[in-house]
Amino acid sequence: PVKILGKLETRNPQGNVKDRIAWAMARDVKEHGFLEPGSTVREYRLVLTMPETMSEERRGILRALKEEPVLTPGKGGMRGTGFVPRGLSRSVIHEVLTVTGEEATDTSRKLAREEGILARIPSREALAAALRVARRPESAGRT
Repeated sequence: PVKILGKLETRNPQGNVKDRIAWAMARDVKEHGFLEPGSTVREYRLVLTMPETMSEERRGILRALKEEPVLTPGKGGMRGTGFVPRGLSRSVIHEVLTVTGEEATDTSRKLAREEGILARIPSREALAAALRVARRPESAGRT
């Protein structure tokens, strides 16, 4: 057997890494005196945009928060993917795997059914790839 480790973002309100940036922005506003203890930012309008090609799942998350996303033309999709971050240590990258949407969806459903964990798009893709590597004979006994 293979042991696969993963990080759960369950401490974030939407279980999403982007919650950290929202927290950082709120903390910055407070530290600069724009917010007093006990006050809220409810009087400000929040406008969230995403391409019209974005999944219904992502749109639904915003609607669950009583927000309606402003959809932008989807022709260009999401720009900025495929970038190489500064400081990336290529020496730790052994290979890059491509995961189909169907494989990611199947993995997500299995994770929810067997472990009770709801995974969003990047997580289910990463897990699908990890499971594929874990099935290789040379992976036996590894973490």
